[in-house]
Amino acid sequence: EKIFKQHIDDKNTLIRTDKWTGYSEIGYGYRTRGFKVNVNGYYTYWQDKAFTKTVYDDDGQSYSANLLGVDALHKGIEVDFAWQPTRKLTVTGMASIGDWRWLNNLENVIIYDDQQNPINEVNVYMEGAEVGNSAQTTMAIGVSYEVLPKLRLDADWNYYGQLYADYDVTRLDDPRYNETSMYQLPNYNLFDIGASYGFKMGGFDGLVNFRVNNLFDTDYAVQGQQGGLNEMGQLTLNGYYMGIGRTYSVGLKMSF
Repeated sequence: EKIFKQHIDDKNTLIRTDKWTGYSEIGYGYRTRGFKVNVNGYYTYWQDKAFTKTVYDDDGQSYSANLLGVDALHKGIEVDFAWQPTRKLTVTGMASIGDWRWLNNLENVIIYDDQQNPINEVNVYMEGAEVGNSAQTTMAIGVSYEVLPKLRLDADWNYYGQLYADYDVTRLDDPRYNETSMYQLPNYNLFDIGASYGFKMGGFDGLVNFRVNNLFDTDYAVQGQQGGLNEMGQLTLNGYYMGIGRTYSVGLKMSF
């Protein structure tokens, strides 16, 4: 068994004394023959983050905005395990459940054109909004089985949930957005299968593998951009990026 605890208070005194990151983590690990599991909890607070956002108008023209003084909080729990009940069978799995949010609104954010000329100034009501474009809940299970000597079949399931669209600073200039969730993209499941075969050739060890990713050719969105509010006060989606459909791959590995 193993328990670990970590705390970091990283203050940046060279630039501005109000910039710092607080990070705490606690974990537990358990090991027995053929089985191991890790449980980890984290709590990360950022104060006064600064970054640049690119935004687009309805005609597709891009603009940029420098966001200063942004606070964020990421917290969650993660679990992973590996189980080998027999020499031929291995089962692995993981789960991660997070809650990642922006903590404050911003005032007088300047919008620049592609020549860095200021063209507009907005307030960004993002307090309490979820961090977008990264699934905050993920789960996975993998199974690998040796059906014949040196021939293994494997299958994997992956789940993605709590995936929110990223915010557009020009579309959050409305107090009604305060403490409002971002647009949530649909949850999705992906299944992959594969096979691998080990062999010897001329004194070298070889491995050939075949894999099918997204077996059921699932349609899913991996990223999105927040829209505005419609006439009913409901959030809309301004655009999104689709994930990759079914793919096939063949690989060969030789160990010299």
